[in-house]
Amino acid sequence: MIPDFLLPEWVPNAHPLIVHFPIALIFVAIAADALALWLGERWETGQEVATGLYAATGLSAVVSYYSGTWAIDTVSIVTPGAAQTLSAHSFWAWYTMVSTSGYALLRAAGLFIPWVRTRRAAHLVLLLLGLGTLVPMHETGENGGAMVYKRGVGVTRTQEIPAPSSSAPDSTRRDTVQQDTVQRDTVQGPAPAAGSSSPGAGAP
Repeated sequence: MIPDFLLPEWVPNAHPLIVHFPIALIFVAIAADALALWLGERWETGQEVATGLYAATGLSAVVSYYSGTWAIDTVSIVTPGAAQTLSAHSFWAWYTMVSTSGYALLRAAGLFIPWVRTRRAAHLVLLLLGLGTLVPMHETGENGGAMVYKRGVGVTRTQEIPAPSSSAPDSTRRDTVQQDTVQRDTVQGPAPAAGSSSPGAGAP
């Protein structure tokens, strides 16, 4: 779908880069739709703006779904748990694509029906239907996240703990030896000077 040389080296396919667009767009669309319902005639083009955002959500959901079907060939599914999670993710992704694109068509048709455009009750029902598209999208994201962070699909090990080098000086041990030497010298006191006798040496 996207040439490999255009992808960052840390992603196996384009799906992770595309999948977040419908998630972001649906929330923007619902927020614009709620604002249009609240403002009513004070925002004359509010329903058109919301419908355009719903259409963008549906279109991005279609692209995201098919990018996911092509992405399956680029990752390894090696456990039954991963296969089960993938199956659930694929089902909910298909349902998200159908629900968001179908809802966008419904909203577009509503723009040409006068009583739908003018009645706030009809607009409220449509808004509630739009909120309903969040359910399959949530399930899609839940299973998609589980595939990556729980099943490890499409993940490579990128961090290695460096082994301690034998050639490097052990600074911790050196500091400890120096500290012990200082403490011992402090307790014993300075060494007597050459030619001097210890106290009591000349006593009879």
